Amino acid sequence: MTSILHNKKASTPVVFHVIHDSLPQYEYDNLKQITDTYGAALVSHAVESTGFNTLPLGPYLSKAAYYRLLITKILPPSIKKVLYLDVDLIVRSDISELWHTDISAHYAAAIEDIGIESKAGLRENLGMPPREPYFNSGVLLINTTKWRADSISSKVITFINDNAGKIRFADQDGLNAILWGNWVAVHPKWNVYKAAFRKYYKWREKRKLSNELLQAVKNPGIVHFTGPLKPWHDSCLMPYVKEYYFYLAMTPWKGYQAPRATMHQLYRKYRQRFRRYIMNLLD
Repeated sequence: MTSILHNKKASTPVVFHVIHDSLPQYEYDNLKQITDTYGAALVSHAVESTGFNTLPLGPYLSKAAYYRLLITKILPPSIKKVLYLDVDLIVRSDISELWHTDISAHYAAAIEDIGIESKAGLRENLGMPPREPYFNSGVLLINTTKWRADSISSKVITFINDNAGKIRFADQDGLNAILWGNWVAVHPKWNVYKAAFRKYYKWREKRKLSNELLQAVKNPGIVHFTGPLKPWHDSCLMPYVKEYYFYLAMTPWKGYQAPRATMHQLYRKYRQRFRRYIMNLLD
């Protein structure tokens, strides 16, 4: 939230809708302190999670991943568009640019997930054409009017229930299975995640990246800390962890220190840093 508001230059007002199954009052108060500081608004939505108990989960995911499917049921019809963001990211540019993407003819705008190229059979399992783009659901600009009118969330849940044995990435698989051909891709700078960084810092992989993706990794608009290790873990291997703590220091959680990593985790962390340092020198 802080990174969004700190980097927003446009005068467009911001309302944060926080979806949760249990948010302690002190956590809400801390979030409210942030929005009040920047003149933004905060709305809390408590949801019943038991309806997702039987749905399959991907690696290191909780059933909270499915809560984004409740957006069009929670928000009033007067809200025509919403930007969904996972909590494990920072925003480094004015989010208004992404917000003003034209999605009038589509259900959503998103960023292609290049990491799935190594997941054999994923598209086939989801009933998608072999080369159809597959998006990462951590950043979604949603046309709530069109989404609601065609009951997209219900269709996604039905697909997942009917194909539970084929689901590898929870709701993200279901969303791609239902929305393929009906979403619009935006610049990859709006969701630079672990797979993009990993390919960029491997010379053979880097040569295969598009100019757009190279630009995105060099100057991300959003850094998405995908994977099991987050910036609040001392062993997080991704770039921009220091920037995460820069924004954290502006919040009521300033001063937080991650639990110390093991020696093996630290070795991997500094090996990754050294690789990035060398690659940046060669860039």
